[in-house]
Amino acid sequence: MATFRSNNTSILFWKARGIRNKTVEFLTYLSANNILLAPVTEPHLQPSAKLNCPNYFAHRNDRDDTPGGGTAIVVRKVIKHSEILLPKLNHTEGTAIQISINK
Repeated sequence: MATFRSNNTSILFWKARGIRNKTVEFLTYLSANNILLAPVTEPHLQPSAKLNCPNYFAHRNDRDDTPGGGTAIVVRKVIKHSEILLPKLNHTEGTAIQISINK
């Protein structure tokens, strides 16, 4: 887990290696450290699994052909953003968003 801080921006980068049993700690860390954006690799979620993050939007791409892997971006609801739909990626995984920045 690595956190980047600059001015009023806090971004958490996390290689989760599975998030289901760590969701409460993850959400607590996001809130306690005022994290605005959290790219997560390897959440290991199945498409049917929920990732409920109060005060955050969660954008995900799950690996549905084999267990494990996947990507997610968790964004605080106050950040104006939109999800970018990626084409099918044959040998990599990704989730993308576009953030609107004022000034």
